[in-house]
Amino acid sequence: MNRRMNITGSLSRMLIPAVIIVLASAVSCFKITGEREFENLIPEKDFESILYELHLTNGLMSLPGMRNRYSDQDTTGLYVRIIEGYGYRTGQMDTTIQYYYIKKAKRLIKIYDQMLARFSEIQARVDQKYVSTSDNVVNQWKGNHYCFLPDTGTIEKPFFEITLATQGTYSLTFSVTVLPDDQTKDPCFRAWLCNADSTETGTKYYLPSQEYLKDGHPHFYTVTGTHTTMERVVIKGYLYDFSNNPDAGVQNAVIENITFYYSGRLE
Repeated sequence: MNRRMNITGSLSRMLIPAVIIVLASAVSCFKITGEREFENLIPEKDFESILYELHLTNGLMSLPGMRNRYSDQDTTGLYVRIIEGYGYRTGQMDTTIQYYYIKKAKRLIKIYDQMLARFSEIQARVDQKYVSTSDNVVNQWKGNHYCFLPDTGTIEKPFFEITLATQGTYSLTFSVTVLPDDQTKDPCFRAWLCNADSTETGTKYYLPSQEYLKDGHPHFYTVTGTHTTMERVVIKGYLYDFSNNPDAGVQNAVIENITFYYSGRLE
């Protein structure tokens, strides 16, 4: 699988059709018969943020793993929850779209241009992650290069384990998108190093934790380090960990673009 596969490509392909659908819906639902008073509009800043999250979610839904997990009714519920998460109703969103289409069409186009620029910036950051990596370097990650949570295979937390057989420098890179309706507490990356001969009873040396944001945006993380001793060590951990909480619900996240490079030898 191409290591550059990510949701931004899907978003870029789907953005313009989505704009047409939204505007077409606004026109079909509203017949212009003179001036209309628009009330209870969503403030522009929140309106832009909601549009961004709606299109980001729309792009996520285009990925096969996500599309197979959700029915059309489920995805509609996701859109509703995004709008309501900002404290507004879907009717207000419809009215606000109509207002911009009728009263501020140029501003609406500019908002979409800015949104597309944000997606392009995300893509550029992804490309930059690999610009210094030679094409001759083989990605040594052994597992799946993406993970959708909750996992239908009943994996509560995506676990990984890598044995470093010789001295060397490692780099683990991945992206995480946590949707706003994720119900876990304090989602994060958590991993540690330990001696390969005493993985269960030996001392754990924890790597810096990476806390995840529940904003529906993809964030990119890189964990690097150097193994300097002659002993074999193991890197173990969870790409998606969370605090123990009896009230915590299901995860709703996407982990992808997972790569692992090591200058030494793996076991």
